Amino acid sequence: MTTHTPGPWNVTKLYVRKQDGGLVASINDLWQKQKTPKAEMDANARLIAAAPELLAALEELLWSASRTSLENDGDYSNAFTAARAAIDKATKGQ
Repeated sequence: MTTHTPGPWNVTKLYVRKQDGGLVASINDLWQKQKTPKAEMDANARLIAAAPELLAALEELLWSASRTSLENDGDYSNAFTAARAAIDKATKGQ
């Protein structure tokens, strides 16, 4: 499995860049066919840039929960299932 480009990532205009300035992603509305609002494209860029920290936070949260009785608390079952699914989607492409 290939790992993702290490974070942190930053947003410069509509480009998501790694620390050395290399391009991770660009957000655009090709030929402006969809007329995506700039505010929406800015928000998408920020969300993508936060991805490495979000993944690390979810992994740490699940690791911490596994060390407590919280993981077996039925009130949090759906949240833990969703967190595991999001991690799997990011790391395994599912």
